[in-house]
Amino acid sequence: MRVINLDETGIKLINNKKGQIYINKDDLREFVNGKYTIDSNNTLIFKNLKLLLSQEEVNDFSTILKYLKTEILKEGL
Repeated sequence: MRVINLDETGIKLINNKKGQIYINKDDLREFVNGKYTIDSNNTLIFKNLKLLLSQEEVNDFSTILKYLKTEILKEGL
């Protein structure tokens, strides 16, 4: 999974099959704080946005969240 930082507007999360979702900057803190779900089909769901993840992407999801928190939101752990 890749993260594209769109500076003032938000981020895009892109899966390994080029699917993507956009999370605006106002919702990013809520996302990082766990207001998303990953269902049994490995679909990431956040505010009616859906992105199918591979098992590897699910396994590495905590790394993405850490990156968003420390590098995009600039919060310490």
